[in-house]
Amino acid sequence: MNAADFGVPQKRQRSIILGIRNNIPLKYDFPEPLHSEQESFFTPPYVPLKEVIFDESQIEDKYYFSERAVQGMLNAKKI
Repeated sequence: MNAADFGVPQKRQRSIILGIRNNIPLKYDFPEPLHSEQESFFTPPYVPLKEVIFDESQIEDKYYFSERAVQGMLNAKKI
């Protein structure tokens, strides 16, 4: 399966192995792709990375490690 087929902005092939016990009456169908490399009537094109990456100045400070936290992690490695 390709992650890009499901809206992830990177072409990443994955092997999915699904096991279902014989005594469970279940038929599993893998999901149909939601995106495709070439736009069609049924599926929009792959999501380009530039649509999900934004300017670093838009990121709030609370999403960054403080200098104190970084120093704490560096010191913890020594111990």
